[in-house]
Amino acid sequence: MDNVVSSPAKPFVFSLLMQRFVWLRVVAFLILLVAMDLLFGNILRKAYFSQKYGVLSRITYAIEGTHAEGLIMGSSRASHHFVTDSLTSINKMPFYNSGKDGQSIFYHYAILKCVLERYTPKVIVLDLLSDELYQKTESYDRLSELLPYCRDHAGLDFVTSLRGPFEQFKMKSQIYPFNSLLISIASGNSSLSKNRFVEHNGYLPLFGEFKGDLDSPEPEKIMKIDPNKLAVYHSFIKECQSHNIKLYITISPYLKLLPENSSTKMIKEIAEKNKIPFYNYSNDEHFVQHSNFFWDQGHLNNEGAILFTQLIAKDII
Repeated sequence: MDNVVSSPAKPFVFSLLMQRFVWLRVVAFLILLVAMDLLFGNILRKAYFSQKYGVLSRITYAIEGTHAEGLIMGSSRASHHFVTDSLTSINKMPFYNSGKDGQSIFYHYAILKCVLERYTPKVIVLDLLSDELYQKTESYDRLSELLPYCRDHAGLDFVTSLRGPFEQFKMKSQIYPFNSLLISIASGNSSLSKNRFVEHNGYLPLFGEFKGDLDSPEPEKIMKIDPNKLAVYHSFIKECQSHNIKLYITISPYLKLLPENSSTKMIKEIAEKNKIPFYNYSNDEHFVQHSNFFWDQGHLNNEGAILFTQLIAKDII
């Protein structure tokens, strides 16, 4: 009897079927992954833009809500230093304070671009830090707070480019813009956060008096000017000029006497070159070493903010 040679067809067909099965599982997994991202991304987006309280709702109002003729822009020092109701009363026009904790000129410019999509304010007061133009990693990291708005606002394209070369690909995910904001979103949708802070047209008063010791003077650190910040600062000024917005640039008070650094000098020089009024209150005699006007060394308390607003309002008039 002749030897029977088994046909290789059966193992080959089985191997092919197994490969197809594996690929089908991979494709099914990817489809499920995209569907889950889309589902939970839309749930998070709805929850985000449903917030009525908290810090994130203030961003939404600044970008999509306010129509105030006068806007205050800046970091937490802006939100705690400019009493909007007083500015409104003195200048006879409504003001809104869009200052945001920890943010830089990148954020302020982003708010400006979004506001200009809706209307043109008459006056903007841009309050900057004395070291505003220096390179700081956190200035880029904190732009994550603007990611939920990038999909609907073309003016925010520069935000993703600043955060890195892969950011545009990460933004394909519907969940990604919200993944660092989950606790804040939950808080903003809870009535428990309603009374966490008092707000008056964006102004956030601080109550209490600084009782600590002043930090000992330190030699100025050698820090580099950030070319991106410098470019955005120029763009902020040009944007206001092209829309005939009266722009004022300020550095609001500090408790400790600060030497004029290279950042402050550049802020001043560029403002003066563009004929923009610049008011540096960082070493103003009304505030330096007057701890009764401060909540901490970098932020005025409510009493100090009222005094500062009265002074700056005269300059704005």
